[in-house]
Amino acid sequence: WMADDKVEALTDLGERCFARFTGAVDEVAKAGRLKNGDVDAAAQVFWAATHGMAALLILRPNFNWRPAETLLPTTLDAIFEGLVRA
Repeated sequence: WMADDKVEALTDLGERCFARFTGAVDEVAKAGRLKNGDVDAAAQVFWAATHGMAALLILRPNFNWRPAETLLPTTLDAIFEGLVRA
């Protein structure tokens, strides 16, 4: 499906992006605002939830979705409310 070198480059890019993302979650934790205190778990939940919403919008275009401009911030609000202290 995809050449091995392209898979490797894509994997590397994904790992670097996730490391930067985890670094941002770690900053939230260091500020004492991460409710569960588990940076890796929180980063994985944030990552999975946002990717899940994006994937559903792409893969199910005929579903009667609310506008993406509504769904994406609502998704982020729900995740932040659950994992981050104000």
